[in-house]
Amino acid sequence: MRPDKPPRWRMTLSYRGESGLKPASYEAADQDEVLDVFETDPNRDAVEFIDLVLLPRQPVAAPQPEQA
Repeated sequence: MRPDKPPRWRMTLSYRGESGLKPASYEAADQDEVLDVFETDPNRDAVEFIDLVLLPRQPVAAPQPEQA
C-alpha cells in the first residue's frame, strides 16, 4: 500500500479448496493498486473468488482550539 494515500479498497482473495490456502486480505489506495496486488499474488492461479469492498472515507479531524 502506498503510504501517501489512505486505503480505500479491501480485497479478499479466496482460493480453491484443493489448494489448501486460506483467504488473504489486502488494502489498497485505488483500483490500480488492487489490480497490481492481484497480478503479483504468487497463488493467482488458485484464486476462486475476489471480494472487493470500497471502504468508507475517514473524516478529517478538525483542529481542536487550544485551551489556555
